[in-house]
Amino acid sequence: MAHPSMVGRPCAQLMPCAPGRLVGKGGAEGVYLCGFPERGVGIALKIHDGNLRPALHLVAALARKLRLLGKEDLARLDALADPVLRNHAGLAVGEIRPRL
Repeated sequence: MAHPSMVGRPCAQLMPCAPGRLVGKGGAEGVYLCGFPERGVGIALKIHDGNLRPALHLVAALARKLRLLGKEDLARLDALADPVLRNHAGLAVGEIRPRL
């Protein structure tokens, strides 16, 4: 948790949103694990197509729904989990919408 950049993406982006309150680690084939040590809660995600791109969105949605983080942490997560997908020209070509 002290050195999220050593873990890799998307963990390096996710953990600084809630320092000391959120830890995450991606695995092979779309498996993502995260923990909320202050709450004693862990979450395991399996993204069917194997791509970790929606992991940030899912963690943000679950943290909000389960009230695992405070407003400031959630605001940082929301800013990171931009749902709009853009192509190389910057044009919106889709979006990510978590279903819980």
